[in-house]
Amino acid sequence: MKKTLLFTFALFLYSTLLVGQGLEKLWNFSNAPFGASPTVTFLASFTHDLLTVGTNGESNWALDSNNKSLDEVSYTHRLKSGGGGSPADGSKIPTTRFLSINVGGNSVIEFAMMSSSSSAEREMYIVNEDESLVDSISAIIGTSLAKYTYTYTGGATKLYFYSKSSGINFYSIKASNVVEGVSSSVSNIFVGEGVRFDGVRLTNESNLSLRVYNTLGKEVARANSEINMSTMPKGVYLVRAEGVKGAFKFSK
Repeated sequence: MKKTLLFTFALFLYSTLLVGQGLEKLWNFSNAPFGASPTVTFLASFTHDLLTVGTNGESNWALDSNNKSLDEVSYTHRLKSGGGGSPADGSKIPTTRFLSINVGGNSVIEFAMMSSSSSAEREMYIVNEDESLVDSISAIIGTSLAKYTYTYTGGATKLYFYSKSSGINFYSIKASNVVEGVSSSVSNIFVGEGVRFDGVRLTNESNLSLRVYNTLGKEVARANSEINMSTMPKGVYLVRAEGVKGAFKFSK
């Protein structure tokens, strides 16, 4: 019995350490499922190997051949944003043309990227799910491919990356401490205020001033009480509340 308990505790401790440490991941857009014969499309958001490529289905990513080399790595293809992330009014959370990962805590993220214009620099926003972190990488040049490193310091969260306005071309991304998923502190805040979606109605027990946005950033509903979503088309929606930081995302 004692040996069993010791083994169980050791297994639990190992699992805890493993989850806390996360994984180191490298996404090279010259390789499958991207690359010369892509098996992915960009008409809807998808996740590959813990990297989410986000789109609203209208302002889409593009993939094309482009030979570049950096740090003795040769690339044959690039992932092109073609524009900005189009956050909803009053938010920094992107609704399209974004990349996102979940991290278990501190993380170092390296981007091999460049501006889509040889004569104009770009800026990439970095924001977490509750918008307590809003940062950026600026002066992204378009004359040559370069490496840009961002160091995230904080707790487990989802990180979003997107262009402020114009196109950025991504060749690869490398990140440490990547995890499969994290608990959403934003959702917990909203649940604590009595805001929930039951598949039909958006409850609002605290009578907060709620605004609901679709993935195009258009406000589709506003109320200080329960919101009936039954007539809304299927999709992903973002809820913001007056006096509550962050946003609550749900789908129907």
